[in-house]
Amino acid sequence: SVQPSFFGEAITYTATVTARSPGPDTGAPTGTISFLATPTGGGSATPVGGAVTLVPVGPTEPNTSTAESTSISLLPAGSYTSSAQYNPTANYHSSNSSTPQTVNPANTAVSVTSTLPTFSDFGQSVQFTATVATQLPGHGSPTGSITFVADAGSPTPTNLGTVTLNPAGADSSSA
Repeated sequence: SVQPSFFGEAITYTATVTARSPGPDTGAPTGTISFLATPTGGGSATPVGGAVTLVPVGPTEPNTSTAESTSISLLPAGSYTSSAQYNPTANYHSSNSSTPQTVNPANTAVSVTSTLPTFSDFGQSVQFTATVATQLPGHGSPTGSITFVADAGSPTPTNLGTVTLNPAGADSSSA
């Protein structure tokens, strides 16, 4: 999988199960793989992609099967342990394996427009619109708020107001 990933980025989980000695050569393992993500430091495991049926690799590796699951990560930004649990059919024991996964916040870009593009006269009403867009590889509509400020670089900036973002589409929000 992609490491680290960004919120909303597609992550591919792949598991390989190989039959090992001292058992007889019974062919490729059968069953399913369940992929899970558990927050580092404790918490509930989140299923990722559901149970996936193992597929034999083929004649070059007769005792090996693989399973792959692609999922849009809706995990909040943070650190996780991603694990694969092998759920066997007859003749094999269950097993599992894990690896760390970090999900970073999605990057964003802000653009601001106004009803008066260059200047206004004292006392004249001006409406500002801010759009916050998620940058690839992240996905999703940004949430939160925007604070409009006049003279932001001055020692005494003027707070013009704070508004909550409204989802404007799959990967942007406006205020």
